[in-house]
Amino acid sequence: MRAALLAGFACCSLGGASVAAHAFADPLAKVATQDDGDEQGGDAPDPDDPAVVQARIERLIGLASTGRPVVRPQAAQRLVEFGAEALPLLRARVGEDGEGLEALGPDLVEVIADFGDVELRKRLWWQLDEPDFPWRPQAMRSLARSAQESERGRFLRLVTDRLAQVRAAAVEALGKLGVQSAPEAGARATEAAVRARLADTDDRVRRAAATTLIWWGDTAAPFWLLEELKRDDVFFELRTGERARFEAAKLLEAKYGDLAGFQPALDPGELEQRLAWRKLEERLLAANDGARPELPDVALASAPRVDAVFGFEVRSCRHGDYWLRFTADDELYVGTGRAARVKLPEGTTRMLVAGIADRLDKLGEERFYGTSGCDTEQLHWRPAGAERTTSYIVSKGAEPIPDLRPEALTDVARAILAVLPDGGDDDPRLADLRTRVADALAAIGGPTAD
Repeated sequence: MRAALLAGFACCSLGGASVAAHAFADPLAKVATQDDGDEQGGDAPDPDDPAVVQARIERLIGLASTGRPVVRPQAAQRLVEFGAEALPLLRARVGEDGEGLEALGPDLVEVIADFGDVELRKRLWWQLDEPDFPWRPQAMRSLARSAQESERGRFLRLVTDRLAQVRAAAVEALGKLGVQSAPEAGARATEAAVRARLADTDDRVRRAAATTLIWWGDTAAPFWLLEELKRDDVFFELRTGERARFEAAKLLEAKYGDLAGFQPALDPGELEQRLAWRKLEERLLAANDGARPELPDVALASAPRVDAVFGFEVRSCRHGDYWLRFTADDELYVGTGRAARVKLPEGTTRMLVAGIADRLDKLGEERFYGTSGCDTEQLHWRPAGAERTTSYIVSKGAEPIPDLRPEALTDVARAILAVLPDGGDDDPRLADLRTRVADALAAIGGPTAD
């Protein structure tokens, strides 16, 4: 089947948030407190009038759910300040079964547990258990901030969830619960679960695990973050290594106060950067009795330089993220950082490139299909001789959009899927890869099968 698909394809020849928030702070305040009296030039309403309060709460719910992206998190936080006064409206919107949470949107879901309401918390858990609920990471982060001892077992199960953001938040929840006050069996299970995430395939989860262990007093865990400071990997134009350096630096600074002069914005290969890194390493070695822990291969910074001619980036709010790159010499790299490497049959990339070029010619100048949202697939195209990457994007929110992906890009997706490994594999990044990517693509732009 794979050969037939390929043959057929070839013959027809992938830091300013705070400034923005400040810029929108005043407009949000105006909208959130505006009422009919203001609009009509009448007397100012009594701010303590229950009807006025409820109207403002209603407006904030609307802004947090469907307002401009930069306004939504502010509106959600402002709504939390109303506390119990907002609960009747929120409960009504959420509904008895919790199915109304989806319509509230990701920013409002992320603060639902902050209201401290037992019933709303229960409904968050119900929806978190639904694999088709699009805001599972946000629900998990909301619950994690106020993790309760009675929920320890649930958080332990979720550290192996299929979504990396859910796993990371579950680890952070266990970090808040700690191991000191837990029964012996629970403490052992908690520490083992967090420690296992040091070998997670996603760097966000590894950082969460390392940070949790650091705050529990583990002196070996900082070396996972130290290693991240050396990363300089990229995924086409996306500086994945630089992003990891900033995240690791922030976490290390929170614990140790300074980085011995290391600056995450600079090239980690520069002499001054290497010297600063060594000083920091010496400090951590001294705290760990001179022992340097052995890191799993996936956590190492020495990622190969990948000269990819095209790639596929898939981000699904329900099915997770996938990062695929294909090189001219028939190698497939899966993931970011120290990516998994797969040697493809000779001529695979050449066949794919010819077919992709033919399909892209049919698209003309259009590069974006759909609307911005949590479901996105991008074909990054940089064939030999191209000075820069051209990206073809299919995107949408949580709701399905029929016939979203153009036929030409469906052909491309189908051909890429045909060469991906499937079935069992010792590397979890490769196990059932074709099936998992196909499911994510189907949720975004529709099925890829004939």
